[in-house]
Amino acid sequence: MSTRLVHTLLCLLIWLGWFGGACASPAAPLVSGLPGGLAGVPMTRQFSAEDFGASPQHLALSTDADGRLLVGNVDGLLRFDGETWRLFELPTRSAVRSIAVGADRRLYIGSYDTFGWMEPDGDGGLVYRDLLDAAGLRGEARRVGVVWDVLPAPSGVYFRSDHALHFLPYRGERARTWPLPAEVRGFFVDGDVLFARVEGQGFSRFVEGRFVPEPGADVFAHRGLPEVFPRRDWRLLLGVDGFYRADRNGITLIMGDGGAAFAGTGAYTAVELDDGSLVVGTHSGELFRYDSDLKLRLRMRLGSYGVQALGTDGEDGLWVATEVGLHRLSVPSPWSVIGSAQGVKGRIFDFEWFDGALWLATSRGVARLQHDAAGNDRYEAKDWVTYEANSLVATTRDLLVGHRDGLLVYRRGAARPIPLLTIDGGVYALLQSQHDPGLVFAFSEPALYLLREIDGHWVVWRQFPTDGISTWGVEESARGELWFGDTRGYPQRWRLDLDAGTLLDKAVFGRAEGLAADVAEGSNIYLLDGRVHTVVGGQGYRFDGRRFVPDAGAPFSLVDRPKELTVRETPMGAYAYTARQLWHRARRNGPWTQIHLSPDTAGGYGMLRVNADGALRISTWKGLVQYDPTEHTSVRQPLRVGIESISARRARTAPASGVAVAAEPLPSASLPVPRSGQVLDVAAGNSLNLRFSMVSMESGAQFRYRVHGVSSDWSSWNNAVLVVRPLPAGLYRVEVEGRTRAGREAEPLTLAFRVLPFWYETWWARLLGLLAVALAGTALVFALIRLRTRQYLATNRELEQRIAERTFALEDANRQLTELATEDPLTGIANRRVLETGLRREWNRCVANGQPLSALMIDVDHFKKFNDDHGHLEGDHTLRQVAELLHAHHDEERELLARYGGEEFSLLLPGVDVEQARQRAEALRATVAASPLGVTVSVGVAGFVPTRNAERDGLLRRADGALYRAKRGGRNRVEVDGD
Repeated sequence: MSTRLVHTLLCLLIWLGWFGGACASPAAPLVSGLPGGLAGVPMTRQFSAEDFGASPQHLALSTDADGRLLVGNVDGLLRFDGETWRLFELPTRSAVRSIAVGADRRLYIGSYDTFGWMEPDGDGGLVYRDLLDAAGLRGEARRVGVVWDVLPAPSGVYFRSDHALHFLPYRGERARTWPLPAEVRGFFVDGDVLFARVEGQGFSRFVEGRFVPEPGADVFAHRGLPEVFPRRDWRLLLGVDGFYRADRNGITLIMGDGGAAFAGTGAYTAVELDDGSLVVGTHSGELFRYDSDLKLRLRMRLGSYGVQALGTDGEDGLWVATEVGLHRLSVPSPWSVIGSAQGVKGRIFDFEWFDGALWLATSRGVARLQHDAAGNDRYEAKDWVTYEANSLVATTRDLLVGHRDGLLVYRRGAARPIPLLTIDGGVYALLQSQHDPGLVFAFSEPALYLLREIDGHWVVWRQFPTDGISTWGVEESARGELWFGDTRGYPQRWRLDLDAGTLLDKAVFGRAEGLAADVAEGSNIYLLDGRVHTVVGGQGYRFDGRRFVPDAGAPFSLVDRPKELTVRETPMGAYAYTARQLWHRARRNGPWTQIHLSPDTAGGYGMLRVNADGALRISTWKGLVQYDPTEHTSVRQPLRVGIESISARRARTAPASGVAVAAEPLPSASLPVPRSGQVLDVAAGNSLNLRFSMVSMESGAQFRYRVHGVSSDWSSWNNAVLVVRPLPAGLYRVEVEGRTRAGREAEPLTLAFRVLPFWYETWWARLLGLLAVALAGTALVFALIRLRTRQYLATNRELEQRIAERTFALEDANRQLTELATEDPLTGIANRRVLETGLRREWNRCVANGQPLSALMIDVDHFKKFNDDHGHLEGDHTLRQVAELLHAHHDEERELLARYGGEEFSLLLPGVDVEQARQRAEALRATVAASPLGVTVSVGVAGFVPTRNAERDGLLRRADGALYRAKRGGRNRVEVDGD
């Protein structure tokens, strides 16, 4: 294994947090707030027109009674349950300008020349019901123009149009309409009281068609008033230049920094969150969040497009509609993100708080992030190292930096760091001793170094060869006692004399010491409650002082990938995590609770530590996730599995013979969703189609089910549709469980349904048969007729069942054909169609995150001659072997390998810059050249940070151009796009 490959593997393991206490200095006591001022930005998901399939222009936001997001869109009404977007167009094909849910739980909307409400259609959809007739509008009065506001009150709903205000009571009383003067600018509702801003008059109360000025109304006579928030005995008014208090004594400006931040930015809309804080959106594309005391907590720019509407969901989600898209921010939440918004470049391996700033060891080197006096987070990349920095340790006066080429020491206030150690392969991890603050362990591939602070300076005190151990987690269990996990074998314990600087002994713990599992996948190490734990061969063990004993308890039993398990004990409790799961235990012997963060922002958990500024931070694929204990944490509403729609379907039968025909099934007939405790009746011979729902703004809803009376086994986790084939008459019960992609579980659903018998199986049909036998002239004749009838009907039922099963099998085969359509039939990897889809998806993600995107075009050299010399069958076989070799050397979870055509392949590398892509290309070229296949490849490389105005297909064209330069340059080489 080459030094560079080993180094890359070790850096990856560092980032995944598998080096125990490595890079973890003693945490400072937890303090209130974040004195460093690095508040981070909320976790954010962005949705574009490609996601919801409609215009990117949105006008209003709300949620329905079940927690689904509702968006007033130029093309109609959008509804989102966290997984699926649905567009409901109005009969007039008009835009939905305003949305609100009334006290009667109906969804009311305003459009152009119409207003009304949306009614469920029984099949999971919505149907528009016009309310113009109910409002008493006739003739020309029906041309109401734009309906700007829908204002629900306890007794009814107000609709404000261009020239009138309409009120429709919930209980069917007479509707009311009042004409409005042109000076009315906006309405606000407080219970059953209506307020408005009238140009030239100011803040006024609406009383039976009249506008009565409130005390001090003239403050807003010529000043915009975007929003009003009711309080107990006063009202908070959001002006364009600040917050105002309106009470019986008048309207006064609330002093402080409340409005100073957004004054002049074009405050347009605002929303109040569950914790009492306010969020203000502006025409300039900025968001301002204020706590309940109107102190500014967050200022965030979403882009250059103005904020059109704000809304919330039941899962700490703030929705922001801009002029070109939708954003969902996790607010309020103690979790925030430090990453591309602060200018962070590259993947973060380690981080330390030192000298009033957050220092980062990244794939681009060393960087410093600090909150300056102007209130901005200033990112400063240092030129200290040529390649990546791996690990950091901060002491009182110094910052130690482990990097690819060795070790640096930076003293507080110095201009530049001082090289302490230079070594091939570098230092991949640092661990400050918990028992001797003046001692740091430095780990490299060939040796373990002991760094000692002597006379105020760090020196390389001792070194010990590692003898080939491939470290996978390091823990200091006692003074001078180190435990190592090993990717190649069993765990090891080293004992050192830290006074004399000598190695006392090494011990490898294997089968004789209780580790009976297969060690092919190596071992890792972690500490919990003062005990050493290891995972070997997927089995958990605990060290009892002499040997390892099996331990399958938490947190080992909680994670899906125990091989990746890392545990950190902090002042905030213990955290256990893998790359995709995060668990927390607040106190010793307490319960473990899973923390569900947005997988779009927080996937790939790596290093976790509490820094000296009191913040807990975790490195992820997108940067750092940060926990602020002073921030509000709300209790999420529990998830529930529901039924979106139920339909029954029966096979078509031939009219003459009555035999089921497999040609076409009859259309599905919708069935009413039963209330809790009700039993659903299903007609005989019908299959049952169930579509489940689980409203959660976390992406990736999954379901599994079992049908008691048919099978007691659970299905695998799959999509939201269950098809139950026709069953014999009887009572059945369906159990459904749901969860999000992050593992958050929902309250399960149980549905009882009864399959009714065929008419000839009912008691009255049988009674009539007996009467017919009694009245017949001869019992034998009628007995034979009845027997033949039963045989015929039983055969008919069996044929119907077979046809239904064949229909289900045909549908399943069609689904499999759809999947196969994305696979190249010769090589078994993705085809060009998948590449084009993946390029579009990764391009949009990289544009949104400001990350680079690179592509490799790989072509087999002299392949035509190879075919001519060996034949096409051997050529096809060689192409398959090349594809298998490329597939084995790429990350199929984050990268996309596809056959581009002929002997040409393409590899898409999101988040990888052009230099890293060149290194990957060189490694792949060398791998193919060294293989026994007898062929070589040429590789073209292109990469850049895409922008919205750039041409997406230009990336592949530039890589293809570089490929042809490699061909012309002699083949078996790598060329990089010169642009």
